[in-house]
Amino acid sequence: MHKLSFFAVRRPITISVLVIIVVLFGIISLPRIGIDLLPNLDYPAAVVVTAYPGAHPEMVEKDVTIPIESALAGVSGINRIDAYSSESLSAIIVQLDMDVDMLEILERIRYALAQVTLRLPADAEAPIVARIDPNDFPLMIIGVNSDTLTDQQITSRLEELRPRIEQIQGVAEVGLLGARTAEIQVIYDPYKLDELGLNPILLQQLITYQNVVVPSGAITDGDLRYNLRVGNTIESIDDLSNLIVGQKTVPGLLGLGGLLPSLVHLSDIAEIKETLTTPPGITRLNGEDTVLLRISRQPGANTVQIANQVNKTLQELALENPDLNFITIADQSIFIKQSVENLASSGVLGAVLALIVLFIFLRNLRSVLIIGLSIPISIIATFILLLFGNLNLNLMSLGGLALGTGMLVDSSIVVLENIYRYVIKGEDAAIAAEKGSRETATAIFASTVTTLVVFLPVIYMQSIAGEIFKELGLTVSFSLFASLIVALTLVPMFSSRLFRNHKPNTLASNGTSLTKIQKVYKKLLEKALAHKGAVLGAIVIALLVAVFIYPNLGSEFLPEIDENNISLKLTLPPGASREQTKNVIAQIEEKILAVPEVVSLAIQAGDQGSNDLLSLINNADLYTADLQIGLTPKGERQRTSSEIAKEVRQIALDNNAVKAIIQGSASYGAAATVLTPQLQINVRGDDLDTINEIADQIVSRLEANPGYIQVVTSRIEDVNDLFLHADPARSILGGLTAGQVGLAVRQATTGLKATDLQINSITTPVVLMPKGDPTTLSGLMESTISSPIPVPGMEGTLVRLDQIVEEELRASSPLRHRRDRRNAVNVIAQLGDINLFTATNEAYQIIDDLNLPPGYSAKIDGLSQVIEETKNDLYIAMALAILLVYLVMSAQFESFLHPFVIMVTVPLAAIGAVFSLWITGLKLSITALIGLITLIGIVVNNAIVLVDYINARRREGVPIQEAVIDAALIRIRPILMTSLTTILGLIPMALAIGEGSEITAPIAVTLIGGLVTSTFLTLFVIPILYCLISALGKPYKAPDVPEQ
Repeated sequence: MHKLSFFAVRRPITISVLVIIVVLFGIISLPRIGIDLLPNLDYPAAVVVTAYPGAHPEMVEKDVTIPIESALAGVSGINRIDAYSSESLSAIIVQLDMDVDMLEILERIRYALAQVTLRLPADAEAPIVARIDPNDFPLMIIGVNSDTLTDQQITSRLEELRPRIEQIQGVAEVGLLGARTAEIQVIYDPYKLDELGLNPILLQQLITYQNVVVPSGAITDGDLRYNLRVGNTIESIDDLSNLIVGQKTVPGLLGLGGLLPSLVHLSDIAEIKETLTTPPGITRLNGEDTVLLRISRQPGANTVQIANQVNKTLQELALENPDLNFITIADQSIFIKQSVENLASSGVLGAVLALIVLFIFLRNLRSVLIIGLSIPISIIATFILLLFGNLNLNLMSLGGLALGTGMLVDSSIVVLENIYRYVIKGEDAAIAAEKGSRETATAIFASTVTTLVVFLPVIYMQSIAGEIFKELGLTVSFSLFASLIVALTLVPMFSSRLFRNHKPNTLASNGTSLTKIQKVYKKLLEKALAHKGAVLGAIVIALLVAVFIYPNLGSEFLPEIDENNISLKLTLPPGASREQTKNVIAQIEEKILAVPEVVSLAIQAGDQGSNDLLSLINNADLYTADLQIGLTPKGERQRTSSEIAKEVRQIALDNNAVKAIIQGSASYGAAATVLTPQLQINVRGDDLDTINEIADQIVSRLEANPGYIQVVTSRIEDVNDLFLHADPARSILGGLTAGQVGLAVRQATTGLKATDLQINSITTPVVLMPKGDPTTLSGLMESTISSPIPVPGMEGTLVRLDQIVEEELRASSPLRHRRDRRNAVNVIAQLGDINLFTATNEAYQIIDDLNLPPGYSAKIDGLSQVIEETKNDLYIAMALAILLVYLVMSAQFESFLHPFVIMVTVPLAAIGAVFSLWITGLKLSITALIGLITLIGIVVNNAIVLVDYINARRREGVPIQEAVIDAALIRIRPILMTSLTTILGLIPMALAIGEGSEITAPIAVTLIGGLVTSTFLTLFVIPILYCLISALGKPYKAPDVPEQ
């Protein structure tokens, strides 16, 4: 490695040219790197959706869900199956193993579905399988209203403008929610229809086939050839009104000539009008009905760039359409930009603090200049590696850069300090640069490798944590690799030039303060060596205290982010009418908008009619509502978003909401639901009543603890279905079967689509509806059904519905849930004053106390399970990291003994890490554990430098204790400088002042605490242990390590 330094000192122009090239390509790479809040999560899940029109949940489960479940059970690579059966729909969520090939397993799922489709009911549609993409979660939500346009005009205008947004590179889809679309209703008179010998089906076919053009081959006429098309096009409502649907006879003129035929037009038997449909869901913004644009991005696209382009397009559309108001309700890019800018500022401030530390120690501006140049060059070089590594700039990668800012100067400091020592002795600058870099090359190479290897287990973790922290590990690795090259090339080269004209006595005078520190340290070290047992005993006591504190820190997956928005999911009273549900929503939104910190409130209740995959998965009905609440900026409010969310949640519960669950941060994308901070217990078995009894027992036990805000089950209150029992005898006398009665009722209540009209380039459906009001019970019972045969004793073929059916109210669940082919119910506890760690332990105790019948189970689910699995993975990664670091050091020292001395720094660092988390009140999150793993690679570096120099002194024949003291006094400056630069570089990140800083703060706090204790204790414990191990063994001769 030292030959690289020799080359840099002797070929400065070549090195300068290479630096210019690296800087140039680094600057070019930066704008090409994507920007996001967190790394793209490759969420291993798929969904199978099957429509079964008109079927109630129990029928959907029996005839569709269970057969598909059975088919999927044989597909390898599936970890869990959650099946939901609701009215007319089966949705099965398949959670896959983390290491599966998604394309391959989707093919296997499709093959299994192809086999089972033949066994599904004839009315069931073919199953659709799709991957659950994190990008299905909205990037932006835009509200649109107008002071002058009607709802239909707003919808029509947005349909025209939507392609402008969808054409933006990176935009996947623009959903239109809450839109009232135009519809042409043909409200027919059943009796007039019957007089013509028609029924609704025949009328539908007549209209359909009068508005069709059929390709009919080709003909020739002389030398010309024509493609032939035959048919008719209905181009307006007038054309539709004048459509001939039959004829009837009337008396001849003046009574002469008998009866004459008279043509009957559609307008003679029906009222034809254009109207607006009622949206299937409710969409409101700040207390008013509105239309929402839901914008999602393509996988891997740059969130910030897309949002900038969308905002630019919206500004253009606003100028072109002054009668439309575009209101941004949610925009992930704003928080992302603020978070990234804040973290970048923390990194810059950390670098400045690191340089101040260097100046305090070296008292030489040229030395600071050398390190000051090495920092930006290392970072710029890292940008190139990020681009080629296909990584984004996000909180994890930038956290790695900010973390690396303090660490990447470590190698440069060690080299510079050693060069500086030779310059003070009067060596020529070039010779000092060569000697100083040669002596430290092996140590800094080993130190860098030990830091890098700790990230290997994390990078290869097959879990959500591995996906999130892979980029942090890679970024730190890239930056440290760049810094190593800089330390071995630029630092010697700059030193050989900048120290050329310095006089030794001038430089030597700068070490007065350090000499005082060395004198104090020498006295303390000699006392420590004289009282080895007392020092080690104190360390053991501190370690035991840390072990006691550790389990009481509390647990969380990722820290709560204090964003400027809140997501809340409500369950409203099921079975209520649309108007009643709307009134409940209005009460809730009035109270929420009165909260001082709330600036906007968007509500989406029920199916949004946009083929939205999320709505299908969540079984969106009018009794479910999603609230997006905008808050004032973080710096302008006294309360956190979490505190405000609890107040908002209570408002909803106090105003007729059955359940109110605070959702995880929308910034977590697809993992937001999984990462919602709540306790969840899954109860499974065969009999649904027994499962509900078990779930109720768990609820009652949990409710006894006041630490929970609310404890509920996932089951939805039964609703009353109106079952119309078609009497077989009376139906058949009317010429009807039960199936024909059911189809006729559905046609009356939902309408019967006949065709589409193209009017002014807008497609408008034509729907047949019977006269009267079949959407009310009385109107429906008075409606008539057309029999295919004449009915004795009745005029024509019409049969009143109330003559052949009996009304019956039946209670049924609107949603049925199964987990891994068994009935299931979830118990959900929203956390209040209790932390998730304590709540999970209590849940385990409750489950142990339950006397569960054979075949029934209750298991911890949700975030607790994710944390437990991830913790286990990280503990394994931590153990592997320790082993890898030990092996690397064994290779460096050519000894299996001396690395044991160095590895003592790991528990010393753990003491400080645990105490720092406890003092700051931070929970043991995944980011804190990543900080602990990172510590393993960092804290050994000081010990490596110290032990390496002790061995060097011993090779010179110096006695053990003298060698230890000499090495400690000489290496105290680089140890203090490297530790302080890293600590001060992390302080801005640890303060967690700006947006998004909550995620990376535990890493910084853990590292600072660990570095403080390990640095201080390393200066005493390593010398003590080195002496003890050397004294216990045979006379030791340090190995001659070949130069690299």
